Amino acid sequence: MPPILLAKTVSSKDSSGLSCDISVIDSKYATRLREMVSTSVAVIGGTVSSILKLWENRGARLADLQAALLVIDEASMMVFPHFLALATLLDPVNGQILLAGDHQQLPPIVAHDWLNEDRPPVVLYQPFTSAYVAIQNIGREKLDNSKVCQSPLRYSFRLPPEIRELINRLYGQERALHGRPSGSHSWPVASQNVWESVWHGETGLYLIIHDEKRSKLSNNVEAYIVEKILSRCGARSPKSVAIITPHRAQRGLLTARLTQYAGPSGIISSINTVESFQGGQQDTIIVSASESDPSAISTSTKFILDLKRSNVAFSRAKERLIVICAETLLDFIPPEADDYEATLLWRSLRQICSREIATEHTEIGGDPYELKIFTYNPNWDR
Repeated sequence: MPPILLAKTVSSKDSSGLSCDISVIDSKYATRLREMVSTSVAVIGGTVSSILKLWENRGARLADLQAALLVIDEASMMVFPHFLALATLLDPVNGQILLAGDHQQLPPIVAHDWLNEDRPPVVLYQPFTSAYVAIQNIGREKLDNSKVCQSPLRYSFRLPPEIRELINRLYGQERALHGRPSGSHSWPVASQNVWESVWHGETGLYLIIHDEKRSKLSNNVEAYIVEKILSRCGARSPKSVAIITPHRAQRGLLTARLTQYAGPSGIISSINTVESFQGGQQDTIIVSASESDPSAISTSTKFILDLKRSNVAFSRAKERLIVICAETLLDFIPPEADDYEATLLWRSLRQICSREIATEHTEIGGDPYELKIFTYNPNWDR
């Protein structure tokens, strides 16, 4: 193997402390890059804009430098025009491209309603699609298998067995994920407090259901449940819990109420929306579904129960996944066949988490509620 040098493109001098970084504002960056290429294999990482600026700044000095390989991580979130811009840096004869992504996860966030555009160039070229889907379509329609090769993920180092079994319902037996072997299942038992049960064992899959029915974008009952869960977490590593929610209003509510668990030494690493957390991972993931009002759920079915959104939310945990939702959300049956198929993971979650381990009756804001905790049942009816 030849020597390998790693570099990171940055947009300011103080954005990284690594000595191998290539700063796009450094007047000597071109010389440093040429030295790296002449003596080793240079692996340069960065965002789309920072890498393009590296070549554009004093571009004449780097115009003849062409990459042998372009690797795009989270290609399902990158819009196709950004990918094309990066592809111009490749060797046009021998350059190769590696895309890592999942078309079953969320596409790039776009402000315009491209799907309803009828202008011929938009319909023909579909610039709003992700780099992953665009190359997948090109491979199917224009190129043979020797030019575009697709290799599905077979082994997950991240997902524990319980969560892997849930996610496999989406990909089917042909693309079933393998990973860590399943251990012996000892049932969680709530001792002095029902919320201690969700921290039982090294891994776990939990579903917490409540009977509140009036929430739309934010949910005080689910914020209360998250507080109770964190209060009984015990001696956990700092920054080992991430909280995911579909709505920014619920993110704001949780951020305001959980300040004691945040900070440099707090257990919470982030509280974010599903879109913002895509590509991330954490030891414990808590999902707050937020919506419980039946009319609101009916109106936002394509959003709140979206298959790709639930796939992202449920596949971020390395050890433990805790999903909190209203009974009305789980009971909702979309009238359209396509929308019903999109609820696959939510239906599977209820099916797999079929063992009730604890119940609590409490009063929140002057109203009585019933909270039920279910866990993964290895003997669920397959």
